[in-house]
Amino acid sequence: SLGICPGDGTLHLSFDHHVSPLHYRKSVPGLVGNPATATWAASSFSAVTGSLVGSTAVKDVTYPRFITEPGGTKMLMDLRIGTSSSGDEFIWEYDSTTHAWTAIGRFLNGTANNINGYPHGLSYTKGGARLHVSWCWRETSDAATNHDLMYAYSDDNGRTWKNNAGTTVAAAGSSFIQSSSAGIKVWTIGQNRGLINQEHMAIDSTGRVHVLLSHMPDAQANDTSFDSARTKSQYFHYWRNTDGTWTRTPM
Repeated sequence: SLGICPGDGTLHLSFDHHVSPLHYRKSVPGLVGNPATATWAASSFSAVTGSLVGSTAVKDVTYPRFITEPGGTKMLMDLRIGTSSSGDEFIWEYDSTTHAWTAIGRFLNGTANNINGYPHGLSYTKGGARLHVSWCWRETSDAATNHDLMYAYSDDNGRTWKNNAGTTVAAAGSSFIQSSSAGIKVWTIGQNRGLINQEHMAIDSTGRVHVLLSHMPDAQANDTSFDSARTKSQYFHYWRNTDGTWTRTPM
């Protein structure tokens, strides 16, 4: 995964993970903003490290992603710690002034119930400051147990999270979104429906949330074989209006 922090022109890399120690390095300042001032070579990047804050090692990492904050002076890093049957999502924040990371903490807790949340994306409103996340839950390591469309948002860069109705349901690092959290499920999609995890999400300039998912249409009977269910699946456009109403359109 690649991240860009415009505030200091750094390029960030996180690579080679599947329930592995963190592998992270960043470039010298200005490499992206003014590339002529730096050499495009390994010497323009830090050594590979398994830590973001101090010497604290980050372990069991999968699916890292970077999200540049509005304004460009800071950047978030989100990743899973754990496994497909028991995993949590954590967030860190990079500051281009200090050139350092701080830990915001865990915000999505699956280990409490031995499940895993698979985000379809973490994205800001285009031209705005609200951070949105949508995901599905997986009950076991079998992708056939993927289910439901979940949603939450944050107005303070991932520190506190609200459900679809605007009620606070989590504070990163201290209280977490769990499968039992109220108001986070916005569409019921059962298990054995061929639902793919980690599809795609985008937010438009009015704050409407658009999620692309693929799974079997309602008329199809449940299929416990994920490979078989995928052959009967189609794409659906799920979208959230600014009043919190969700709509589904088959494609």
